[in-house]
Amino acid sequence: MSPPLLPPPPRLRLCRSRRCGLLLLLLLRLRLRAAAKDEGGKSEKRRATPFRPGDLVDGRYRVEAVLGRGALGVTFAVRDEAAAGAAGGEGPELALKATRLRGRGAGGWKAFDLAEREAAALRSLSGHPNIPRFERFFDVDRPDDRVRCLVQQRVRGGGPLSAVVASGQRASPAEVARMARDVLRALSHLASRSPPVTHRDVKPENVVLEGGRWGGGKAFLVDFSGVAAAALAASEGGGGGGGGGSSAASSSPGTTVIGTFGFMAPVGFFFVCLGVSERV
Repeated sequence: MSPPLLPPPPRLRLCRSRRCGLLLLLLLRLRLRAAAKDEGGKSEKRRATPFRPGDLVDGRYRVEAVLGRGALGVTFAVRDEAAAGAAGGEGPELALKATRLRGRGAGGWKAFDLAEREAAALRSLSGHPNIPRFERFFDVDRPDDRVRCLVQQRVRGGGPLSAVVASGQRASPAEVARMARDVLRALSHLASRSPPVTHRDVKPENVVLEGGRWGGGKAFLVDFSGVAAAALAASEGGGGGGGGGSSAASSSPGTTVIGTFGFMAPVGFFFVCLGVSERV
């Protein structure tokens, strides 16, 4: 008597949510690989500073120090000496974001396009009390390079929320609520534009507190390079998503990853397979 035949094993089928989870893990792995690759060139980019303290940019902006480095360039603390000569005194404190076209750490023409779009976004949003005021946008030509410069208001004694928290400063519930209201006012202003503007990279590094401490004054929403990256992706036919760091945008077939892991909305990962807009 022959043994009974066993039924065939059931076919394994991944549910839709599991497929999305696997896709998320793949995106995370690709991003971590890109971050590891970029880490090797980070020291090279640090040496590729377009200006140094003491330089006079465009005949009027005296460079004082480096404020920060991002995906599009280096931001400097500067003083407007032309305004100082007209009004007397030291001149207003400003921030100058410089993007190089060529050389070590330069982003090429795409970074130049992003810098121009960021300037246009900031110009259109300027005037809100919780968004830095737009001042000027210009190019500096050199024999072997070109530097695109965006000049904007520098927050008085400002420090990013991330640095304030890392320093161990404690805030009262009232101070946290006031900071949150300031950020929400800025985001509400962005949403009221026609068409609405999505910042794409709201995180502690992009919230600057006056005085660099709790209770020092207003909170400002800064760094609109994510807006520029989304606009460029839309013009090139890519989607808009999440991921990336330091307001960076990285591209892959059919999608553009914009934002910072840990701070973006989870829907920014899943819109690829679910068809949901990241604007939700």
